[in-house]
Amino acid sequence: MAKLYISCSDDPVYRIVVLDARADTVLQYIPVLGVGSLLWHPVTNRIFCYTVWNEDTVKVVDCLTDQVVNRTPLRTADGLYSWCHNPVSDLVYLAAYRAVFALTPTGDSVAAIIPGGGDDLCAVPLPNNVYGAGNGVVRIIGGGTNLVIDSILVGGGWMNLVYDPGHKKVYCSNASARKVDIIDARADTLIKTIPLGRSPGVLCWNSTNSRVYITDFMDNVVYVLRDTSVGVYEGRAVTKRGGWREATLTRGAFLWSRNETGALLDVSGRKVADVKPGRNDTHALAPGVYTVVTADAACGLRVVKIR
Repeated sequence: MAKLYISCSDDPVYRIVVLDARADTVLQYIPVLGVGSLLWHPVTNRIFCYTVWNEDTVKVVDCLTDQVVNRTPLRTADGLYSWCHNPVSDLVYLAAYRAVFALTPTGDSVAAIIPGGGDDLCAVPLPNNVYGAGNGVVRIIGGGTNLVIDSILVGGGWMNLVYDPGHKKVYCSNASARKVDIIDARADTLIKTIPLGRSPGVLCWNSTNSRVYITDFMDNVVYVLRDTSVGVYEGRAVTKRGGWREATLTRGAFLWSRNETGALLDVSGRKVADVKPGRNDTHALAPGVYTVVTADAACGLRVVKIR
């Protein structure tokens, strides 16, 4: 059965809601007082969770019976944050304020305690590492030893991580420093920093088009990042052909001066219209920033702002 587990920590709910993902109906409620974030272990088919009112214990739910089957003490009350699963070692990692806990696949014991906690975690299966971010530092934990093998100072705080396995890069948003740092996960080195808005937060990697999405609740926007190597390649090709110095501003139409056809994409990368040589009508489009791309990416791109 396809199930969806939702944590509800607000009074008076205090429970995990189990949904039938096919019928969109509630199957069961699992009472867990003040439940926090959840993690599903794909091998043992168990849900790992902690409670915001009892931050020294991890609870483990068996997804076959939807019952709590383990309660594992952590010996900390410093605040618990995020989870990740390392598919190589099969361990579950939990970030706390002062340490990272590695738990066994069944959740019945703590396999290791790694000093230096943080805000977020992500697994980098090759070469079997776990990245932890917090307090202005990105720490690299060796999955085989559960020891910190390297660290990268980036400054700031309130950090989130996501891993792009296609390009072997880790993206680290930084709300305090208002930026995102891009790390080469093969060399564990910082390769690029991009300034963002007032509060860049949670990240998501899209495997279809290899883009990273970053939320910003203070600016009410979502940033969309393409892989930097693609961006450099396109920028170099545009410059070689003359390039465009600024965006084309249009109220109802814009002129496409090239002979080839293309596509008009919105900020999320979704195609909203075909582009043909000559005049292209934009009356049906909402105000925003759009990008014209051609079948040959080397031909370049052109940003069009509809107003």
